[in-house]
Amino acid sequence: MEHNKVADIVTVVKGAVEELDLPAQSVDVMISEWMGYFLLRESMLDSVLRARDRLLKPGGVMMPSQATMYWGAITCEADRIAKVQVTVCLLCSSIIRQI
Repeated sequence: MEHNKVADIVTVVKGAVEELDLPAQSVDVMISEWMGYFLLRESMLDSVLRARDRLLKPGGVMMPSQATMYWGAITCEADRIAKVQVTVCLLCSSIIRQI
């Protein structure tokens, strides 16, 4: 903060939001790395939403405020063929036992 000459207006508070003892009742900006792996791991979204509701001033800013998850179907042809062969073998075994 000193390097950017904002130490007199910006206070950085590090720690788990549930354990924070803030010098103010509310904050203008919340910055949190809550997403974890693939937007789903670490399960911090609940904590961030509780912190937002408890601490963020009306009109305040959360960063990041949104995330986008892209999904795409992929396949491994060799794996698919192996699974089909196993299925065919199981079906053939079942049919032979019934005969």
